[in-house]
Amino acid sequence: MNVQFWLSRRAGAIRVDLPEPYNSLNDMYAVAAGFLPYDAELVDQPTANLQHFRSKQFENVMPDELLADSANPGDIFVRFNLREGRVVSFVLGSGHPAG
Repeated sequence: MNVQFWLSRRAGAIRVDLPEPYNSLNDMYAVAAGFLPYDAELVDQPTANLQHFRSKQFENVMPDELLADSANPGDIFVRFNLREGRVVSFVLGSGHPAG
């Protein structure tokens, strides 16, 4: 597994690149959940590969200067990157949906 972290003016994110053999999307939901704060709750899942969580614990540590104008400081987005129906990486981000 390769993990990268970055900050920008409006977001912070962790990208996790996964080793082969790649797993299905359903299998990776639990793996990604292991990277979230313990109190994170699923708020919305607009698509199969994008999840929106909220965490009170994270809200207390997220710096306001990293937030997009309409973002909640406790919001965490998980985007799963697919190749041929398998998850090759996922991005956990705050500030705006991970891209």
